[in-house]
Amino acid sequence: MIRLIKLLKVEFAKVFTKYFILFAFVSCMIVILFSADNLNNQVETSPRDEYWMSELQDEIINIDMYISDNPDLDSNALDELIKIKQINMYRIENNLQPTKDKSISGLLKYNNILYMMIIISSLVVSTRIITDEFKNDSIKMLATYPYSRKEILTTKYIVVIITPVLFLASLLFFVVLIGGLYFGFKDLNSTFVDYIDGSIITELNLVHLVKQWGQQSFSLIAISSLAVFLGILFKNALLSILTSVLSYILGTYITVFLVNYDWIKFTIFPHLNYYLYTYDNIDIPEFSSAFSYLIILFYLTIFVLGSYIVFEKKEL
Repeated sequence: MIRLIKLLKVEFAKVFTKYFILFAFVSCMIVILFSADNLNNQVETSPRDEYWMSELQDEIINIDMYISDNPDLDSNALDELIKIKQINMYRIENNLQPTKDKSISGLLKYNNILYMMIIISSLVVSTRIITDEFKNDSIKMLATYPYSRKEILTTKYIVVIITPVLFLASLLFFVVLIGGLYFGFKDLNSTFVDYIDGSIITELNLVHLVKQWGQQSFSLIAISSLAVFLGILFKNALLSILTSVLSYILGTYITVFLVNYDWIKFTIFPHLNYYLYTYDNIDIPEFSSAFSYLIILFYLTIFVLGSYIVFEKKEL
């Protein structure tokens, strides 16, 4: 255990002394600041404070008329309209005003590029933590110390898991802070309302935001583990990073294209962006949180075991 702790200190020192980590974090903060300022200058499209109930009622009437005038409406479009109607009805009945566009939640939705930047940054760190060792031949020096290959790889995996999660948590805190300074913190105490599988779901907005980013951390760990495996396999940082990033980006499109095939839910692709399929109503049969976590755990196990097997047999 003491040997592992010593190795962990060395690995964390390597990661957090790299200029790339600082550059990535500062870049993400600049994006958040720019997005908050840009959103603040946008026109507010959410219902006005004094008329929000009547505006939601008007939207319900318009939805009913549209559905009545379009009997051949696509099922996905119909489901989306029903979802909006049910949410509006629930908000009116329970006096729950919708969240403003200019809010902490609005900033997260407006800032789609941020999570992609986090993904790419995490993949670069995860890949280079292995490939830099091969490139600089420092992996041979590590192997000459009284550490087994399993101990070396275990410490690297611990760093790969902890670093992206810390990165994610830090940026979430920064989004909440900047969003609160720009638009106020009232949004955190409001109620998030959604309509999934015929039922209304509510939760405190702060809990919803933390849960949303928490769910993303599982897919982030999985894709980072894939990057480590590819880094060990190829010993090439660029190739490993490109393969990992393409797997993440193309995964969403592959899932949308093959959503009607039942077997797609057993692949890792739908689970790399779990929030999208939970709250954007992309219908995948039997898709649930527990099932998603099991699938991620299954592929994570494959990536980790594959990494250990290849690393044990790899010529250093």
